[in-house]
Amino acid sequence: RVLQYFGEVKTTPPPSVGVVEEIRKSHEKEEKTKSI
Repeated sequence: RVLQYFGEVKTTPPPSVGVVEEIRKSHEKEEKTKSI
């Protein structure tokens, strides 16, 4: 399912959900670096 999802993203524009997930991940990384 994950591979298929990424394949769909390549052919079609990324869905808002995917963008939200990426933003959330970036925020989590920033929080981890700050905590350290």
